[in-house]
Amino acid sequence: MFSPLPPVYVHLRSNRRFGEMVSRVKSKISRIIARLRGASGSVRPGTVTCQVRGLAILLDVESEIEVFRAETYASKEPETLEWIERFFRSEDVIYDIGANVGLYSLFAAKHLNSRCKVYAFEPEALNYAKLNINIYINGLSGTIVPCCLGACRATGEV
Repeated sequence: MFSPLPPVYVHLRSNRRFGEMVSRVKSKISRIIARLRGASGSVRPGTVTCQVRGLAILLDVESEIEVFRAETYASKEPETLEWIERFFRSEDVIYDIGANVGLYSLFAAKHLNSRCKVYAFEPEALNYAKLNINIYINGLSGTIVPCCLGACRATGEV
């Protein structure tokens, strides 16, 4: 019988502990979103301050996924943050390929006290717009250069 899920995922999904973990994560996300909802039941647009390894980084949020990004900023990929702290130095030129809304560009620029140049490449229009907002609200317009381009000769869906 054909299974649309990889065997490892099927095994994990049937594992009771895995199911409990997924339930806890879903519950936590629901609580976070509920806390940020206004009286209308929708996420309140605005700016949130994220504490990431001792740095205050502002993010513009207006959707549930952006709230999730803000809440998990410091915990989602700690190895990436550690890599930035360990290997990047003042005066470095940094290329963030697939910058999305700029989480790692912002962290690198703040970590190095704006004594670097970050080129943040993001081809998707809405993410690029949010990247620009996040750069602006953090006062990093002279440090992070947003670039709306990808490496493809055609446009289309992936």
